[in-house]
Amino acid sequence: MRSKRAVGVMFVLAVSLGACAPANDASRRNTAVVPGSERPIDPQGWTITTPASGATNSLRVTFVEPIDHGLLDALGVLAPDGSPLPGDVFVAQNGLSWQFTPKAAWPAGDYHLAAFGKAMIPFSVR
Repeated sequence: MRSKRAVGVMFVLAVSLGACAPANDASRRNTAVVPGSERPIDPQGWTITTPASGATNSLRVTFVEPIDHGLLDALGVLAPDGSPLPGDVFVAQNGLSWQFTPKAAWPAGDYHLAAFGKAMIPFSVR
């Protein structure tokens, strides 16, 4: 059972690289503890916006409720041959969207959104 005592508590996260580089305003983040969700993640409600073949724009996944950044770090894209597709990931700060921009233009084909390296949701680039 989770403790609910911390919900609503405000705190400051400050990152410092040691005595020669103390934390400054740019390395501080004010945040609050929010209630967690007890529901399992359901990909059925996700919206996937796919790029066109030959484009370099991002694949975008939008969620119906925020998803923890740690979980989103486990997402990736598998190429048509099943190998991980190299690219850059951007997660919206509110946890409501995830974007993947490939290192090269998207070739036409059938891809998979993957979690922890396992194919999860198929999508096509045409």
